[in-house]
Amino acid sequence: LLSNNFEFIFGKFNTSFGPFSRGNLSLSNNAPPMDQVFIKLKHKKLIFSYVLGSLDSNIPRYSSETDVFDENHLYWNMWSLFEPGLIDAGINPSASTILSNQLGNGRFSVWERYVAYHRIDFKIKDNIRIGAYEQIIFGARDIPMSYMIPILPFWSSQHESGDLDNLMLGFDFDILFGKKENIKNRFYGALLIDEWAPYSTFDKNNRNWFAYQIGYSRNGKILGKDLLYKMEYTRIDPRVYNHRFIINEPKHHGYNIGFWSGNHSDDFLMNLAILLESNRYIKFAYESTRFSNASFGQKLVDLENQYNDDYDCSDGNCYEPLSFLEHGYKYRGKLSLTFSTMVQYGLFFDLELSTFNTKDLYFKDKFNDITLKIRYNISK
Repeated sequence: LLSNNFEFIFGKFNTSFGPFSRGNLSLSNNAPPMDQVFIKLKHKKLIFSYVLGSLDSNIPRYSSETDVFDENHLYWNMWSLFEPGLIDAGINPSASTILSNQLGNGRFSVWERYVAYHRIDFKIKDNIRIGAYEQIIFGARDIPMSYMIPILPFWSSQHESGDLDNLMLGFDFDILFGKKENIKNRFYGALLIDEWAPYSTFDKNNRNWFAYQIGYSRNGKILGKDLLYKMEYTRIDPRVYNHRFIINEPKHHGYNIGFWSGNHSDDFLMNLAILLESNRYIKFAYESTRFSNASFGQKLVDLENQYNDDYDCSDGNCYEPLSFLEHGYKYRGKLSLTFSTMVQYGLFFDLELSTFNTKDLYFKDKFNDITLKIRYNISK
């Protein structure tokens, strides 16, 4: 249901909020489509958006072979999923492998997981926009009425229920600048705060975990052709997107619903697109991404430590906050050239030539790739 002032959409589709083409911190296009209700209200310089979506947790309700997923327990610490012996031995099993071993290959019911999201975008001036939002992940229970009322603050609602859910806050902005009749530059950014504790915001033990993005783009011309130059950088704290209870992880079918590289990573993008004709362009791009090299067992240790309140090291028994990429990193670098054209209305053809320079990700660190795409009714 669409109008100039109102949108109400329900179905199974992707939703993304934020100004970044590479991916956004809260809800992005990284995960598969989800069942959702989407509401948007538009009034002059103000836009209000609300989403209530269903996520696949991949967490089984129970197993005849193990009591790990006993129905009497609504929330589990990550440690309860894995045998300590595997972790102590340094083995790096995946959650899906262990669940498969526990449950066999048969079909099984899973615990429900949901995301509720609302935001306000305000156009301060014609060239300045700022948006603020709350996002909460929860599951293994009915949807609280307070999360179904779009205008109620999630922070106070989840606080009333015992702070069991995974709350994230954030804001993003766009600033356009240049001559009024010919604005060519765009500066934009975003900040996500995980587990905000307002009364200890400036304390050492503040439990405020951050992810941020910054970007710049510029329109111009070269040889009489329009071009768009873009740079984007994203950095995600090791503790962002984590939660002590696995039911509250911000994932859908195992994919992050936020930025694609997940927590404990950073990503840089630089590209130059030249518009050859109205439906034909060529693009040069460089991508660089670092991921933490921590083993699975170490990630569990780090997850447990991040909820440790003891920052006083006087007795020699304390937890120091995890440094960024403290355990080393895996790396993915990509240099590409893409040609895209519309064959006929709705039908597109893409050719991409790429060279990869990687570390500890694939069986080969350096390789080339050729990709051919035919898209129908898919704009990008």
